[in-house]
Amino acid sequence: MRMYVWARIGMFIVLLTATVFTLPAWAEDTPDIAALRAKAESGNPDAQFKLVLFYSHGDGVPKDPIQAVAWYTKAAKEGHADAQNNLGNCYSTGNGVAKDPSQAIKWYKKAAKQGMAEAQGNLGNSYFAGDGVRKDLRQAVEWYTKAAKQGQAEAQLKVGFCYDTGGGVPKDSEQAIAWYMKAAEQGVAEAQCNLGVHLLEGDGIEKDVTRSLEFLTKAAEQGCAKAQVRLGECYYTGRDGVPRDVTQGITWFTMAAEQGLKEAQMNLGIHYLAGDGIPKDLVQAYLWLNLAAVTKSDRAQVQELMSKEMTPEQLEEAQRRLSESIVELYRKAAERGDAGAQYGLGVCYFAGEGVKKDMNQAVKWYSKAAEQGNARAQYNLGCCYAQGEGISKDPKQAVEWYKKAAEQGHGEAQHNLGLCYGTGDGVAKDEKKALEWCKKSADQGVPEAQVSLGARYARGAGVKKSVRQAIVWWGKAAEQLYDLAQFNLAQCYASGEGVSKDMTKAIELLMMASDVGAGREVKHPLWRSGARTLGNLCLFRGIGPRMDTGANKECIETWN
Repeated sequence: MRMYVWARIGMFIVLLTATVFTLPAWAEDTPDIAALRAKAESGNPDAQFKLVLFYSHGDGVPKDPIQAVAWYTKAAKEGHADAQNNLGNCYSTGNGVAKDPSQAIKWYKKAAKQGMAEAQGNLGNSYFAGDGVRKDLRQAVEWYTKAAKQGQAEAQLKVGFCYDTGGGVPKDSEQAIAWYMKAAEQGVAEAQCNLGVHLLEGDGIEKDVTRSLEFLTKAAEQGCAKAQVRLGECYYTGRDGVPRDVTQGITWFTMAAEQGLKEAQMNLGIHYLAGDGIPKDLVQAYLWLNLAAVTKSDRAQVQELMSKEMTPEQLEEAQRRLSESIVELYRKAAERGDAGAQYGLGVCYFAGEGVKKDMNQAVKWYSKAAEQGNARAQYNLGCCYAQGEGISKDPKQAVEWYKKAAEQGHGEAQHNLGLCYGTGDGVAKDEKKALEWCKKSADQGVPEAQVSLGARYARGAGVKKSVRQAIVWWGKAAEQLYDLAQFNLAQCYASGEGVSKDMTKAIELLMMASDVGAGREVKHPLWRSGARTLGNLCLFRGIGPRMDTGANKECIETWN
């Protein structure tokens, strides 16, 4: 099972569709919790909702998101609006229950129709993103407006944004500014930033540089990267009527760049490269331009160009700083709760990139991201449990995390889950489910799954035996240069099983699988037996490439 460096189902669903929950008695309940539990079990929705808070935070009882969902559901069914909204959040994030955006919409609507502003805002978000419901910007604006009129600051920001961009309503800068102002007065940084930009540009409001800088500075001091980069541009260039101050400009660019804003990183890299207003620094330029690069191709171009200007010592120092900076960027975002950054930080600890390799820390950050529904983190966490890396080996936990990732469409997790069902490792053996998950993964183009599916057809495991079907799937994996598939196909061509016998084709596939003379990194240990087989065929059958080729020479050496 591979671990890549770059939800709950089953019983949970059964419980949530049942009329009555079976909730355990807790012998260690404090008197307050015991009294609250008694009220909750008698059907009091307020008590049920309050009890959830104890389970959510682990206050007086073991932290248990599944029990939290159970009590949320009870209270929600009794019409408790807060419980309905929070249950929607659980379904939206997959916290304590299998992720299900359509169920999230169901509960958000119930709470929203009772006038709950937060639920109205959540429903607006769902319509805006098309999450669990068909994307509909008009519906998004309608629900945002309901929440905004109740004073919900984030909804006010979003109504302003919709008027600003013409999303779901006719574009109207004056309306946008009015809503931004309401949100800005409540301290919403992004609203302060957007308001500052309108004042700076005189868009929909009279231009006022002084007030603009006030709003932009307020937003920037709250950590709004967009405001920081805009202030950086104003001070560095001295445009828009702002007195030029290079030091101030670089300070704001740096703050935005350290938050990962590509625009700021690019500006900072260019200024350090040119030495425009600040001392030229190739190491800093290399660092920020690499961080600003969007694709691997962009990064490769930056590294190629910069390496021509730098000494080996400068290049080594720049690469060291780059690795460390990536870790710090991930760490800052991870500590703010960003699931993608938590996953990335876990990867850094797993690979020892920019930080000392530490599997315990890798598992810690994978766990945080996985609990927020990040499929890649769920898969990697499953691998850690399966292999006992950074945590005690636990096949059942491995299966649970593979399931969560697989249900989100993660191909490698689907394959590993299929393997677990096939072997009965961590779950009851089930050939039907093994085939189902293996097929899902193979259909996504995962070569290991395609080889596994081919093997199932070849031996008739959970499916009618068909060597021809096996060859189809091995062929798909072979096209991706997966050596084990090439090796299996070679055997078919050598034996004539499922295809016309063709020893030349068999030798060609074995050469590809063995990487003989190709200098490519080998994927699978079977390359040695493939090389031996190829050497045997070439030496004793006189079939295939001529005896004096470099490939044959290496085959002979390997075979000997």
